[in-house]
Amino acid sequence: MTGPAGYDLVLDDCGDGWYSIIDQRTHLSPCWESIEGTLVEMVELGSAIEARSAYRAKRCAVETITEAGRTLVRLWSPRNSRGDVRLTIEQASALARSIRQVAAEVAARLEAGDVG
Repeated sequence: MTGPAGYDLVLDDCGDGWYSIIDQRTHLSPCWESIEGTLVEMVELGSAIEARSAYRAKRCAVETITEAGRTLVRLWSPRNSRGDVRLTIEQASALARSIRQVAAEVAARLEAGDVG
């Protein structure tokens, strides 16, 4: 599933230590919502985006590909996706920033003793 250039993908905290990649403009995306995992897995996914490398876990995966002469970042769930999501480098970099931001917020809460 290759979508429009208007993706606004972010990391969403689903609770109970589980995170999902969603389109924050619509919050409706059966394919995207299946790209999920623990925060550690999401941080690894974000790091792979930034390094333009590959990462694969049970429910989230990423790789950098070349398609029609363009470098794209492909996201999917090895377990759940009905298709994949292909992002420009700019879109993928924005998602990686969102992942870093959520991870920093979680770390700050844990450091402050706010575990609930």
